[in-house]
Amino acid sequence: MKHLAIIGLSVFSIHCAIPVELEFDSNFAEKVVIFAEFEPDSLWTVNLGRNVIYTDSINWNEYIITEATVTISADSEIKESLIHVGQGIFQSPHGSRPVPETQYTITVNTPALPEVSASSKIPAIQADFVKIQELSSDATMRSFRIHIRIVDQIGQDNYSLQIHHLEPICHNDRGIPPFMNRGETTIWRSVSFNSDFPEIRDNVPDINDPSSAQTGAVGGSYGEGFFTDRSFEGQSKMIELTIDVPHYDVLPPYIQVSITNWSHELWSYIEYQSVVDLFGPSYFEENPKFIYSNIQGGLGIFGGKNQEHLRFDHEGASWDLNEFQIGFELVQPCDSQ
Repeated sequence: MKHLAIIGLSVFSIHCAIPVELEFDSNFAEKVVIFAEFEPDSLWTVNLGRNVIYTDSINWNEYIITEATVTISADSEIKESLIHVGQGIFQSPHGSRPVPETQYTITVNTPALPEVSASSKIPAIQADFVKIQELSSDATMRSFRIHIRIVDQIGQDNYSLQIHHLEPICHNDRGIPPFMNRGETTIWRSVSFNSDFPEIRDNVPDINDPSSAQTGAVGGSYGEGFFTDRSFEGQSKMIELTIDVPHYDVLPPYIQVSITNWSHELWSYIEYQSVVDLFGPSYFEENPKFIYSNIQGGLGIFGGKNQEHLRFDHEGASWDLNEFQIGFELVQPCDSQ
């Protein structure tokens, strides 16, 4: 048995509504939805909710789960029981954090829904900054060549690489924009890059597509590229990166290269998300789209990841986050500088 739902989709260009018929399976069953990305630097934190059949209007607060028993276990022993801290978020009451290379299992029991569980771990990661060389500089831009080294472990690993630099900003009397490139406050700006490693791609699905050879800079607006260790498994890999950053009179380049090693579960989740465009014109096509989930008896994702942040300036000297005021909330008016 199936039922039909009719919704009105607003067509902004002509200001009218078009009725669209959608078919849904009448065997829909409520399930627990888990979202948890865990890493060594973060407290155990899990978001819980319930799935909902598509409608034209949803009050998401009605689908938050606030009453549940949430446990994290490892080696068949309960390591942590999480408590609800508001808005469907369950967190460690003791400030505990996951550690790498430990297989964790989450179990969630709610009063009205079936028990759900999932397992994942944080993979190990080792990456090092090797050197930086300035290639060119003018009044508006500075170019650099950077070398980093990844020491890979035995077994399949899935990586991403992202580059940011610090931009000094202040704002005028009319509000935050337009920014002025001066002042003591800084914000993160992503940087696209070129690399001598040809296997880096902008999107996870392109990694296994031989027709998707990378052309031009990697990273797009987010400055992130993805790759696996299939060509250097268990070995040390030197990667060369070239970047362009704006020339700021008040601040030399401070750069951060972040390397992430994703668990199989999170990597699969990213891959499925990359091929599903929730806002595309063909989303409601005949063949339904599926998002990867490792939740047994439910939906969502429970997966670990590990990051190494390499911070260095234009001369290769390391720097610490505490040396700078970083964040939009700290931005000061230009006339106060």
